[in-house]
Amino acid sequence: MKIDPKGDFVFARIEVAVRPDLIDSTAQSFLRRIELANPQIRRKVRWARLLDTFWIDIPAAREDLIPAITSVCWDKVTQWVFTGNLMPSAAGKTGGLQDLMETAPNRPGKFWGIERRFRPGVTDNVGRTLQEAFEIVLGKKLPLSRASSGALLVLEGPELDEESLATIAREVFCNELIETWTLVPEEGLKKNDRFHQERIKYDLPRVPARTSDLASIVRLTGLSDSELTELSKKRLWALTQEEMIAVREYFSRPEELERRQALGLSEPTDVELEVIAQTWSEHCK
Repeated sequence: MKIDPKGDFVFARIEVAVRPDLIDSTAQSFLRRIELANPQIRRKVRWARLLDTFWIDIPAAREDLIPAITSVCWDKVTQWVFTGNLMPSAAGKTGGLQDLMETAPNRPGKFWGIERRFRPGVTDNVGRTLQEAFEIVLGKKLPLSRASSGALLVLEGPELDEESLATIAREVFCNELIETWTLVPEEGLKKNDRFHQERIKYDLPRVPARTSDLASIVRLTGLSDSELTELSKKRLWALTQEEMIAVREYFSRPEELERRQALGLSEPTDVELEVIAQTWSEHCK
């Protein structure tokens, strides 16, 4: 965390964990999904915790932001919060993730983390809600602020390796169409490097500004299946090839073409396809 002297912008990373004396039901749900996807890898995992992770870039003084984080992000009864050196009293004795790792039943253990966050351009509804919550608590509009959400899955098991963790990330933990993931070794979990200002600036997704407020036509007719997939990736719609084919077929139906012509419409616009993409995407569901 650091305040930018030019504009009093605070860059902070916030990790929220269920207290170690309580059952982490979300982590248990992921373990069940791992069991269904790959029982062999599930047997390698002895302990798991899932932390909600947030990155914020807010124009506010430190003394104002600390109570705001406490109000918005922290349930003192059921949660621990890790923020680097910003709120050292929000967790155990050290205020770091190591406090949570020390509660694992098998000690000494071998720990890993898998961190996920949205790709740039993907709508982050949790991040948007977090931003609005800070505006309410701080009592002012924050048009220049940014907020992003993600998750950190902490696993323990002596037989876990990068290959098995990558399988967990791809098959269970992440949707690679809309999310990226990173493996964090035990040393990285114990250190506070991820809370540094430059790291937070890098981790916060940047969305390029629109050059026009006008909707543009997207021509799907004549595109091959592979070209549809590339179009989805380029526009960050996170639609699979099967979904893109379904969209193309829908807008090519004679009755749909007739209906759109009566309304003065031709092929679909980028706005229509963005709405379809957000409606079908897994993170909105």
